[in-house]
Amino acid sequence: MPSEMAEYWRDVRADRKRRQLEEAEAHDPSTRPCYDWYLHSGNVHFARDRSTFTSYVPLDATTLRSVAFDQTIGAAGIGHVELQVKVSPQSNETRTLQLRDVFHIPTAPCNGLSDMEIGIEHDLTVSYGRPYWKMYSSGPEETPFCYAG
Repeated sequence: MPSEMAEYWRDVRADRKRRQLEEAEAHDPSTRPCYDWYLHSGNVHFARDRSTFTSYVPLDATTLRSVAFDQTIGAAGIGHVELQVKVSPQSNETRTLQLRDVFHIPTAPCNGLSDMEIGIEHDLTVSYGRPYWKMYSSGPEETPFCYAG
């Protein structure tokens, strides 16, 4: 039968281990939801969090090739995502940007929005600038669609 001192130290070690695991999870970005989307020049949209999707189909052993990073990345699924985007920095008006065929990449650092796919899917033109970039609907009059800072 263990002594009281042995039980005490066993409990102390168990508590330390539990706290270390909790702290590691708190600092691991893959365990926290990512609400940010960055614009990239790739040819696909991707989202890190499964909860982002409005429709979803799991994929078996699908990999994507990242030319920019010279690596292969695993995709767990594909589906649709709806983003609420602001129309301008001065307005609280929002619009819904519907993204189709978004890959679920759980190991991604965050979410990626393809400027090329935006143009194809929504007939939008992306204008890069500081402090933010804008998307315009194409046509005789360019109409601001949204901005991101």
